[in-house]
Amino acid sequence: KAQKDKARDAFKSKEGSAWEKDMLAGVSKELKTEFVGYTKCSEEAEVFYIISEGELVDAAQQDESVIIILDKTPFYAESGGQAGDTGVIKNESVVLRVNDCKKTPDGKYLHYATVKSGVLEKGSRVIAEIDKEKRMATERNHTLTHLLQKALKNVLGDHVNQSGSLVTPERLRFDFTHFSAIEPEQLIAIEQELNEKILENLEVNIAEMSIDEARKLGAMALFGEKYGDLVRVVTVGDYSMELCGGTHLSSTAQAGLIKILSESGIAAGVRRIEALTGNSALQYYKNQERLLNDISSMIKANPEDASKKIELLNSELKKANKEIEALRSKLVSNSANDVIDNAEEVNGARIIAVRFDHLDMNGLRTTADSLKDKVKSGVIVLATTKDDKVNFVVTATKDLVQKGIHSGNIIREVAQATGGGGGGRPDMAQAGGKELSKVDEALELAKKLIREKLC
Repeated sequence: KAQKDKARDAFKSKEGSAWEKDMLAGVSKELKTEFVGYTKCSEEAEVFYIISEGELVDAAQQDESVIIILDKTPFYAESGGQAGDTGVIKNESVVLRVNDCKKTPDGKYLHYATVKSGVLEKGSRVIAEIDKEKRMATERNHTLTHLLQKALKNVLGDHVNQSGSLVTPERLRFDFTHFSAIEPEQLIAIEQELNEKILENLEVNIAEMSIDEARKLGAMALFGEKYGDLVRVVTVGDYSMELCGGTHLSSTAQAGLIKILSESGIAAGVRRIEALTGNSALQYYKNQERLLNDISSMIKANPEDASKKIELLNSELKKANKEIEALRSKLVSNSANDVIDNAEEVNGARIIAVRFDHLDMNGLRTTADSLKDKVKSGVIVLATTKDDKVNFVVTATKDLVQKGIHSGNIIREVAQATGGGGGGRPDMAQAGGKELSKVDEALELAKKLIREKLC
């Protein structure tokens, strides 16, 4: 609530006071734009004011960005989470593209537009016409936010309340109070209930009445929101009843369908749902179908068998990887004698410090154990580079551990030489590094450290 109040104050400061003092300084204080957009998509109107570059002007030329104030308009101004309408303002002499519509605190509708052709003159008569397709898409999302709040209460509990929303032609976003993440099964139940209400083709009725009458009927109001004496009550069948100043469908079937995209936490005790309706939801499913078909084609399977085929391929891949690792270990084991024969010997103990690239950590440990078993006395330091990472293993025979060799201490310094770290027991340790180019230097350092301990 504090955040909402802060944002509202900032909005008023920026778009209320500033406008009143600057851009709207010459605009009649008594002027209020008559909004006819609840029942009309187009309306003849008079251009009362033109604002260009922050100043009142008498005319606007092609390509100019302007703010237009009309005596009446079908354009819904951004309010209550619903985005402002887009469309055109035109007559025989001029065409303007309206990109947004906002409203000042004292009821002036500001049409943000670009002159596409001709010249717009103050006092001229124009036709203001909204983009019907976008308005309809917005209404789908707005009506479904009302249904969503009811479905959330039914599935999660009566503690759920709206804490914010955004309704655009593309999607809806609904913030609500809830103490934990929604379980997948609950989300499915919410979406299913919404689609059932869409298919039931519930009638959407809108009535104006006093705030007291609305409350007696049980209409839901937003906590902390200020309402006038006269309010609009939006009723969806016998399912939902809320106070709302936005535009809505005439029946739920016009929404087509709803698809919930995501559910997430945005603050302590506040969750957010984002969803698509109508054509946006259909496009989502088309994209998903195309993706499934592409994947099915890649793995040479029918779409309905794709998941089973992927499970099979994963199983085969794991098996193949195990066989590859076994073969690598075998190759390393076969070369163990050569490694031992070429190892440096100090006071009867062998120092083995070599790299076996492409082994994983398990393979590296197995190889180190195999080498340790083949030498009577020695310290083995092995390195591997795989997937842009460095791994080290150090192990020492029991007799050398008793003489002060500590694998963990050795590996700590070796790993640091490659920008990593690690540690372990005196007889066995492992570590990781980042700098592949310094592996050979690290192995030489290991030899030096061991040599100093054995001498």
